Amino acid sequence: MISKRNDKIFIVSQFLNALVFIIPIWIVYYQRRITVEQISLLVALQYLSQMVFELPTGALADLFGRKWSVALGYALWGIVGPLIIFTQGFVPLVVAALFAGLSDSFISGSLEALIYDSHKQDATMHSYSQVLSRNSFWYQIGLAFATATGGFLFLIWYGLPYVAYATASVSAAILASFFIEPKIDTERFSLRSYVFQMKRGVKEAFKSKATVLMSLYYIAVAGITWPNQLYFFDFIMVELRFADDVRGMIMGAIRILNVIVLTTLFKNSHIFTRKRSFYFFPVMMLLCFLPGVFFQGWWALPFVAGAVMAGTGRWIILTRYTNEMFDSKYRATAISALSMIVGIIYIIITSLSGPVIASHGVRTVYTILGMLTLITVLPLSVVLVRNHRGV
Repeated sequence: MISKRNDKIFIVSQFLNALVFIIPIWIVYYQRRITVEQISLLVALQYLSQMVFELPTGALADLFGRKWSVALGYALWGIVGPLIIFTQGFVPLVVAALFAGLSDSFISGSLEALIYDSHKQDATMHSYSQVLSRNSFWYQIGLAFATATGGFLFLIWYGLPYVAYATASVSAAILASFFIEPKIDTERFSLRSYVFQMKRGVKEAFKSKATVLMSLYYIAVAGITWPNQLYFFDFIMVELRFADDVRGMIMGAIRILNVIVLTTLFKNSHIFTRKRSFYFFPVMMLLCFLPGVFFQGWWALPFVAGAVMAGTGRWIILTRYTNEMFDSKYRATAISALSMIVGIIYIIITSLSGPVIASHGVRTVYTILGMLTLITVLPLSVVLVRNHRGV
């Protein structure tokens, strides 16, 4: 059975990939070299490059094997670190952002398909979701550890967090080379199948009034919380003026809190009923984003942590309900289509945020996200609850 071996490699390699020691310091490091507008542009460009490279890297994975695609994706991060440290100016950072997006595109899809096909070949699909859950737990632990220690590494030498992250990524690449390639394959990647898949996913996600409402709600929640998870959270911790080492410890603690909530409270369907879940997101997001312009120092941390928690809850709570709405044959495709729409929103928000952050600070962006919640997530939640009065 190959699934047991591949599962172990999967979890350990993803743990190594989660050792993103640069999380608490990359904003500070970039601010010394480029403008805030350029930072926002780089963030958007990295995500855009991942979306653009998704198709060709998927085709390469079909040709040469998924384990080599995953290994190459990890290894590319070993190039990004030195490129950022030992070069100057905006252009090398653009190249680094492109490499980062390319790296993620090699890993996304290929890694999940490899593990899925391993269990399919061994007829152990019943344990597939458990493996994903264990991986999610250890990935969050890795993020928390790296975030908590990244600030201390930065104090020793400004390039050390990048070197440590690159080393962990290369180690993950070496480990990924020991995956056993499944003998059975999912559908081969091609432009025709990719376009058809996206069309079918969009059709499935918006096939009825109920799915339209659920999909729009998912897009609204994810479109607002995802930019915060990947960008604004890091930036506001710098703007709150915590020291580099203290900032890392705080962000690590917030990640640990997410792990605890993720593994206990959010999984309890008796506490998070459908109705409470639909109201949880607008309430949490309004409370934590809307007063952003007033955030100062330590007292802002519960609000910042709550905003991160809303983003984490999107994966745990909303994915469960969206899965229920879609036909099993097209479920993954529908989720992928929604994720692509969320990605487009992410690119738009992060691109436009640069001038706002430069002139008014990221705390103003938080308040804007709260306003967006007020006009999108809140009314959609009310409609969804009305349509599910019996639950």
